[in-house]
Formats: sequence, structure tokens, C-alpha cells
Amino acid sequence: MAVMLASTRPSEIGGISLLAFVLLTFYGLVVLARKLRFQQVSSKLGATYIQNGWIVPGKVVGDDFVIEARPLRAGTSNTYRTRVQVAAASTPGPYLLKRNFFRNFPDWNFAKVLGIQSERLFATTVAIPRYAESTTGQQSMLLEWLRRARSFDADQVYQAMKKFRIREVRIDMEGLTVTFPGAVSNFGRLQGTLDVLRSLRR
Repeated sequence: MAVMLASTRPSEIGGISLLAFVLLTFYGLVVLARKLRFQQVSSKLGATYIQNGWIVPGKVVGDDFVIEARPLRAGTSNTYRTRVQVAAASTPGPYLLKRNFFRNFPDWNFAKVLGIQSERLFATTVAIPRYAESTTGQQSMLLEWLRRARSFDADQVYQAMKKFRIREVRIDMEGLTVTFPGAVSNFGRLQGTLDVLRSLRR
């Protein structure tokens, strides 16, 4: 160990320190740029920007929506998922609607319902939430709910989902949600996503 330390030149140590400083500075600028973009989005949407630590981009909260970039895993900051949620009252239940559900509306091959499935695990049985095929009654409830929406048009929804690269929409008791990979702060894409979700609710 002593030999290794003795063989390390001061210039090499200085070079390593400089490289670490440059990398940390660059990372800090990336983090700051993300936060600034989220603040700009918040201002354009007439919403409130909420700081959420010095690494995470933060949260944009409006009258009927929340936009938040979250780390994929707690304690990390290199991989994000951006969640866009619009509040909705009296939702028909927990559904997962793929984009192609609206292409040939209604295509039930691309609509699932969240249910509970029992599975054996060692000597016990556990209940696991899982999306499954919908029943005729569940399909009727969803169609009735969608058709009561103020501005629902299946073809327009499909085209908008395609344009803004929305793969699926989740419906639950809190509202309608879209999740994007990465920290998405493009105003046009976020505004378009909000418009899609609002067009589906009653």
C-alpha cells in the first residue's frame, strides 16, 4: 500500500481531482437545468412549482392536475419516470387503456381491468394485483363513462396519443394518469397530454 501511494505523482492526484470537479459541476448544471425547465412549464400552465429536494426536478401542481418526475428507484437520480395525472370524479374503476383501444374504438384487446389474482407461494396463498380481461359489465361501465365526457372523440384521442407518444392511460379512483420514461419537461408534450386526459373525463 505504501509503495502504491509513493508511486502516485502529485500531478496525477491533481488531474483526478480536476476531473471529479468537472464531472460534479456538469452534473450540477444538468440538475439545475431540469429544475428551471419544470419551473418554466409551471409558469406556462398557470400552476405552482413545488421543490422536492435539490436533485429531483420537482412537482408542478395545477387546479386539476399534477406533473411530477420521480426517480425510478428511491435514492437514485439517474433514471426518472414522469407522471402526469388529471383529477376525475366518479371514475368507472381501475382500467388500463392502450393507445390502440381508441384506434378501432372500442378494441377490447387493448383494455384491461385491475383485479386480484391468488397465487400459491410456498405454503401460503398471496393476493397479487394484476391487469386482466374485462367482463361485459365492466366494458359497459367504461363505455358509458367515456361517452359522458364533455369532448370525447375516439379518433382524436388516438391521433393525439400518437402525436404526443402516449402509450397508455391508467384510470383509478384518483383520476387519469400517463407515465413517460425520463424527466419530460417539454411544454407542448405535457400540455397535449393534459388535453388528452381532460377529454376522457366526465
